[in-house]
Amino acid sequence: MKEPSGTLYTCGGKSRKWDGMKMDGRLNIFPGTYLRGLGTTATFDPIIQEFIIDTPQIPATKWWPGGLGKTSTHAVVLAQLYNNGHKYDIHPFIVQMRSLKDHSPLPGISVGDIGPKMAFKNLDNGYLLMSNIQIPKENVLSRYSQVVLASFPERNTFMAIKVVNKTRSEPHILMREQRILLKAQDCPFICHLYAAQQSADRVYFITEYLLGGSLGALIKMCGSLDINHVRFYTAEIACGLQFLHQRSIVHRDIKPDNIMLDRSGHIRLIDLGLAQDGVTSSNKISGVTGTLQFMAPEVLLEEDYDTAVDWWSLGIVVSWMAAGQSPFYYGSIRRKVIKAITRKEPKFPPWLDADVKHLLERLLRKKPEERLGVYRNIRGHQFFDTIDWEVLELKRARPPFKPFREVLENRDLLWLEDKTPLHPIDGLSYTSPSWTRMMRRIRL
Repeated sequence: MKEPSGTLYTCGGKSRKWDGMKMDGRLNIFPGTYLRGLGTTATFDPIIQEFIIDTPQIPATKWWPGGLGKTSTHAVVLAQLYNNGHKYDIHPFIVQMRSLKDHSPLPGISVGDIGPKMAFKNLDNGYLLMSNIQIPKENVLSRYSQVVLASFPERNTFMAIKVVNKTRSEPHILMREQRILLKAQDCPFICHLYAAQQSADRVYFITEYLLGGSLGALIKMCGSLDINHVRFYTAEIACGLQFLHQRSIVHRDIKPDNIMLDRSGHIRLIDLGLAQDGVTSSNKISGVTGTLQFMAPEVLLEEDYDTAVDWWSLGIVVSWMAAGQSPFYYGSIRRKVIKAITRKEPKFPPWLDADVKHLLERLLRKKPEERLGVYRNIRGHQFFDTIDWEVLELKRARPPFKPFREVLENRDLLWLEDKTPLHPIDGLSYTSPSWTRMMRRIRL
């Protein structure tokens, strides 16, 4: 396989998050070679937004060569995936077993050697047991796409690359995402596409790198945000949504994790993989798509819908920013989530700002035609009385704060070998003029 120009790196995060493969003999990934039954489970907890991995019984023990079990710090673990009470396919997870400081097993991890059983002396048969291990979402090995950080060697130029496996996605879906990204090029509140390239079995969407982190991470860190922060971020998100809707595009997956901050602190909408174009009030679409807790009632009821679903999702996001919680049941039982969203009225804490509460009540109307953003321009709501929309749209409004720049750790990203060659997708490859100018400027 031919790699894109430049060397790819992963970006280090919190200590519990996987930050790449360090080839120094201690940080080797080693998957279990044999699974006795597959009792290991990975259950997604929507409250903490992490997976809980557990080996509840002896048949779920991972068996592997004991020597590697002694030296490895991480393992690729196959587990049965559960989400919202539903059972899904087996999925791989990166699990840290040992401390990188003293090499001792982490809490909840039991590893060891059970002795020679197949005449290979001490190089055979080790075990790995896990008891309620919390795994960040970033440590899930994606089946469909993966986002990595890329850098040109010895140059302070970074970009994000979304890598999509062609065998997991239809060509028309990839072309739709590329088409929507191109339409969004002129919006300052949507992540910009630099280029789209492809190899034998992968597609690469090369986009700008947004180093400010996600709105979801900010909410998780702060609990809830200052009212002025909520006002500023909501206004910029609204501008991004109106830009898409004016071009008959519905995002369909608005949530805090899909809202990023750039280096200046401005909002950027990302992940247009589920977006659909050609959507109007007279040309609606269907399909249960998105993140369950942020889906509008009409989506969950499997009715036809249009861009109004994005305004509902925005309401849930605003509630998380302002109150630090969802206005509906946010547990892991799918039927309760659906019942709450489709039948119950939203609940807000008594201390919530009156204007925010009024805004949320208008955004979270069950009937899409009565939802703010559909029957009336959201910019006219009293919550935004202090917003100068012209200045905001030009990105001249000062953000509430400027994110700290993360320290990047250069770690080589290893690529899998190509297997079955696939035909190129006609019309997908694209290079923007700004990308071309950037390449000329850094003489590549």
